[in-house]
Amino acid sequence: MLVIQPFGHIEGSVIKHLKKNLAPYFDEITVNEEVPVMDEAYNHYRQQYLVDPLLQALKPIKAEKVLGIVDRDLYTPNQNFIFGLAKINGKDCIIALERLRDESSRKVFLDRVLKEARHELGHAYGLRHCPQKGCVMHFSNSLGDTDVKKSVLCKDCEDHLDQV
Repeated sequence: MLVIQPFGHIEGSVIKHLKKNLAPYFDEITVNEEVPVMDEAYNHYRQQYLVDPLLQALKPIKAEKVLGIVDRDLYTPNQNFIFGLAKINGKDCIIALERLRDESSRKVFLDRVLKEARHELGHAYGLRHCPQKGCVMHFSNSLGDTDVKKSVLCKDCEDHLDQV
């Protein structure tokens, strides 16, 4: 079972797109009511939100996997920004929409959202970054990296996932 936890308002079409495209991988997908984005996560100097408090807020949710989604700019202390974050073999992961936007194409935006969700869920299921640029598990350091990769696993990652 997957629980999607929105932090703040997330467009219904984004949630619908994720549910539709993640449904083949989960017996059940539940979308929780949105919860506010915590003020204490905001760093005024950076004008970004620290990801750690948001991930901590996901911990009490009972589910096989939990996908947090926030329409803010996230960071970790060792990176300028992140599109998302998950622990390898963890339960909780999160994606950030703000840097995934494409003003010229709604389709590109929704494709990016799905790729990042699948990428972080892949980490939660034990997958590491993949050297193959077309694999959804390839590390994205920029939107160009995200746009080049597909929204599915390569054969090697798929085989690895089948073994865990």
